[in-house]
Amino acid sequence: MSKKSTPQLSRNETVELTRRLVVEYGLEHRKKFFLAIVCMLLVGLATSAVAWLTRSMVNNIFVHGDTAAVWAVGGAIMLAFIVKGVAGYSQTVLMGTIGCAIIAKLQQVQFHKLIRLRLKDYSAHPGGTVTKVIHSARSARNAIVTVTTNLVRDLFTVISLLTVMIVQDPFMSLFAFVFAPVIVWGVSRVIRETKRLTESEADMVAGLNVLGVEALQGVRIVKSFNLEPEMDHRIKGAVATMEQRQGKLIRVSALTGPMFDVLAGLIIGSFIFYAGWQTVDNGKTPGEFMAFITAFLLAYDPAKRLGNLNVYLQRELVGVKRMFKLLDQSELEVSRGTEYLHADKGALQFEDVSFAYQAGAPTIRNVSFSVDAGEKVAIVGRSGAGKSTIINLIMGMYLPSDGRIQIDGTDISTVTLQSLRDSVSYVAQDTFLFSGSIRENVAFGRQDATDEDVLAALEAAQALDFVLKLPKGLETDVGNNGANLSGGQRQRISIARAFLKNAPILLLDEATSALDGDTEKQLQTALNKLSSGKTTITVAHRLSTILGAQKVIVVDAGKIVAQGTHESLQRDSEVYRQLFLMHEIK
Repeated sequence: MSKKSTPQLSRNETVELTRRLVVEYGLEHRKKFFLAIVCMLLVGLATSAVAWLTRSMVNNIFVHGDTAAVWAVGGAIMLAFIVKGVAGYSQTVLMGTIGCAIIAKLQQVQFHKLIRLRLKDYSAHPGGTVTKVIHSARSARNAIVTVTTNLVRDLFTVISLLTVMIVQDPFMSLFAFVFAPVIVWGVSRVIRETKRLTESEADMVAGLNVLGVEALQGVRIVKSFNLEPEMDHRIKGAVATMEQRQGKLIRVSALTGPMFDVLAGLIIGSFIFYAGWQTVDNGKTPGEFMAFITAFLLAYDPAKRLGNLNVYLQRELVGVKRMFKLLDQSELEVSRGTEYLHADKGALQFEDVSFAYQAGAPTIRNVSFSVDAGEKVAIVGRSGAGKSTIINLIMGMYLPSDGRIQIDGTDISTVTLQSLRDSVSYVAQDTFLFSGSIRENVAFGRQDATDEDVLAALEAAQALDFVLKLPKGLETDVGNNGANLSGGQRQRISIARAFLKNAPILLLDEATSALDGDTEKQLQTALNKLSSGKTTITVAHRLSTILGAQKVIVVDAGKIVAQGTHESLQRDSEVYRQLFLMHEIK
């Protein structure tokens, strides 16, 4: 795993990210923020009141023995602490509630954005994306809470206490201020080092997450190739690197506290020397000194938190920057057209269609073919020839760079993506099932489906028998991506999902090629029933699939090189015959 850090945040970036976070996601909770800020101000006032009352406590009670002052000052101090406690509790609850709402909102908007990206943009969001979404939402919450609490409660508390200090003794206050630049300089050095260490922390966590998920999801490969030692080595290295980085981060971050402690000790010791001299030789009252030193000590913690504000903020804003980069991504998958596609028959036509995943390297070029309504067509070719690209273009996953695709005479570039995909059912080779029950996975084919509809679809897909034998039937949990089911069972569920959708166009990306021969034969009956009366396009690798097609299209290096029946292509197409020799068709 790389140890390279991402670029550090500049001061302008820090200010802009914080501003956006507060304005775009904080202000919608302005009422609760206002109440929290009122509570924070009360905390600051109560804290400074305690320092101010210390003067009366010492002079009037302990020096002059004023009995009335005992009750007055004691009651005032009790009241100040009660106000501080109640206000502090209320502020914590309010800010916690705001924080939870912000986390929920930001996780929602990020996932909303992610699932609406263009298909080709997902390569820019590698493994660990979900971890980063969760992490960045929490970082945003922490940043808002930290900024609000520090800049309102702590800053107001420090200002109030500084006012008490200046009123009691301007000279000692000036002396304390002299040390401020030293503290700022020391903290700034810590901040720079902390920024360097924290900016890559989220990436390292995500990278470790990817390694762990890969090892578990690919556990069959790991075990079959005896890769346990290699996985141990890789994960151990990642964990060790992260441990080393976090250990250094802990050591650097921990410097701020001792720095404040040492400087505070030097300042307080100097105050005692000065105050003792003023009291003994110049007639100053002990209460003035106690009020000053109390204010100084009470200002210590909030001042230290303010000094650490940028350290905390930099740590959290790394994730916030990543979050805004995702949210600002404007190129979403959107419909080019506005018409609704009424695909009653499902006739399909490609006219000189070209497409390239990368500029200058076309995947398919000038592809033209037509499929009549209800016709069954097989597409064959070598790996990488462009077969699956054709399927993806029909579903609108990508936009052709040239040419046009028509369904029932309508250019699909003029229709909405939703209506286009409502007209197409898709069964992939790599079956994907969502976590949840069998019923839920089948019902994804049609959101308003009843249990009777689901059962009918399962029966049509020859899946009902095995489903009813399961202990929980339709409510059986399929596991992570169908891990609780066999390959054939998973494929039956996906076929049932397509049955339930009942779209006029059926796309099969070699839905049985990953299965054994016996299971394939069992599923072929279900697929034949599914494709009955539908325009069916199959990416084919098995001869049994090709023989069931009315027309075979041969794709080679992104071009259609031949079309016809199996018999005519065997006779007339060299490329088709080579596919058998190379075992591309079995």
